[in-house]
Amino acid sequence: MRSSAWKSLYPRARNAVEGRNATFEGWGFKRMSVFGLLRSKALLFLADVLETLSTLARLVREATLASLLT
Repeated sequence: MRSSAWKSLYPRARNAVEGRNATFEGWGFKRMSVFGLLRSKALLFLADVLETLSTLARLVREATLASLLT
């Protein structure tokens, strides 16, 4: 836990989690709108999928634009 590899990876993982939390808060998921653990897990899974697909779409759009400019 105190290795140099762990120390180099920890800030990156922490920033990723904070980014995910900020995205969810922006989407209004600060409080779950559903009741029960299973429903909350399903909602968070769908939100994670939506966030991943949004990131993928942004990366594809940026790559396409970069290829058109060169």
